[in-house]
Amino acid sequence: SECALLAYNFHEIVRGIGIFEFFQSQHDPRAVSVTLAYFFYKYQIHHCDMALDLALGLTYLDDLTSADFEHLATTAGCDGFNIILYSVFLAHVWNADRTIRLADIYREVGWRSFPSLKHLNAFVWKLFSQTRKFKLL
Repeated sequence: SECALLAYNFHEIVRGIGIFEFFQSQHDPRAVSVTLAYFFYKYQIHHCDMALDLALGLTYLDDLTSADFEHLATTAGCDGFNIILYSVFLAHVWNADRTIRLADIYREVGWRSFPSLKHLNAFVWKLFSQTRKFKLL
């Protein structure tokens, strides 16, 4: 029940940030919270670690500027769902002792937006290097 409450609260806060107003998504906007909760549950991430990952992911999303939005808009596979999902992935990588592998995320949902793991890796690298400017803290 902690995971469901965290996912719900995360969704409500993400709606307020406005990412889905700028980026259309091929998925229902609620799907990103459900997807994140599924990954955290499947890979047995403790709800305290889940809360830290989601909170740090929210700060990453809140730090995005309109210039970042415009820059990301030119990227293949970029939509609101992917920006949120992979921003939280970067937060998870920073926080976790044992991380969920990007290849596992690709096999579950990444294949829908990216033709290969290499393309997904390039998207995550762009988030990390250009929007986060190599900073995860």
